[in-house]
Amino acid sequence: MSTQSEGELQRKCVKYAALFPSLLFIRLRVDQRGKKTGNTVPPGTPDFLLCHEHRYVFVELKADDGAPTKAQKKWNSWAVDCGIPHETCRTLGEFKDAVDSLNRYLG
Repeated sequence: MSTQSEGELQRKCVKYAALFPSLLFIRLRVDQRGKKTGNTVPPGTPDFLLCHEHRYVFVELKADDGAPTKAQKKWNSWAVDCGIPHETCRTLGEFKDAVDSLNRYLG
């Protein structure tokens, strides 16, 4: 069985999300150098934010063999404590499930 990179998974998820025009799909870009710029978010922030009207879910993507970083675990814990929906997806199928959690609201 071949291993899927996180980059490959991201490309598939972006393509899938584009099928839903009413879905606000934001790719959150993390600055890997640890420097803050206007177009990036701090390390640990999930990869995507999916929104429709007043419903949303944060999505973290991981390669088949990927493990969450300490910063990602901290962010996830904070999100759970605040009641913010947060999914970790390792496959396109899991990402589709996250989108489906909003799907009944998509037109």
